[in-house]
Amino acid sequence: MQKIDPDGVRADFKTQLDEQARFYDSTWRALTRDKQRTIAAEIYILMLGALFEGCINDLIFTNAIRNCTKVMEHFKEVSSNHCNQIERLRPPLTELADTRKNVAEMRAGTVARCE
Repeated sequence: MQKIDPDGVRADFKTQLDEQARFYDSTWRALTRDKQRTIAAEIYILMLGALFEGCINDLIFTNAIRNCTKVMEHFKEVSSNHCNQIERLRPPLTELADTRKNVAEMRAGTVARCE
């Protein structure tokens, strides 16, 4: 697996931002109506968000690939917490299921009713 350099990710992001800025400037001069410029600005902002998200994603994976120990520890902790939550919920959910079963049996007349 090829290792990604964090400095390369940052440099690539800066290059992409510079290209977008040049494109935005040339587009802004070409568009003359307010509605056109509004749409262009909205598209530009969405593009910047997508570029930023991609950069952050690349940096996360860069660090995970360089040292996956912390990432694995985090996944183990999250999965352990999730399993503990499931175990804590098991008794009340079982009780709820039993109650629903008893109510259904009572409605069906298969359980003797208290009088």
